Amino acid sequence: MRDIGLTHARRPPVGIRPVPLGPSSEPALHYPLGDGSDPSALVALRHLAAHLRTGVPRADG
Repeated sequence: MRDIGLTHARRPPVGIRPVPLGPSSEPALHYPLGDGSDPSALVALRHLAAHLRTGVPRADG
């Protein structure tokens, strides 16, 4: 989160709504992908991981 920014992390390119965790001083997000029984979750995970790897650096970081 620190490297890519909260705004970018909150907007994944998949139909998953991240769940906020932790205090506002150290925010974290949980992306619920299911229980592993749906093969399409792996595709969503790959898209999500690519999105998070290519995060936009924060202006203040």
